[in-house]
Amino acid sequence: IALSLAQMNSQGRKVDVEQVTGSMNDACKSRFLDSYRYHLNLFVEKSPS
Repeated sequence: IALSLAQMNSQGRKVDVEQVTGSMNDACKSRFLDSYRYHLNLFVEKSPS
């Protein structure tokens, strides 16, 4: 899910990560956000400037 949302964000689609992580406990939320940021960074680096 983190990968898909990061890809959507990099394509300019609105992604509300807070809504996605709202019901997660702290450990899951932290792990999800780490994965999301990692994948988002990869997509941003790949996109043409």
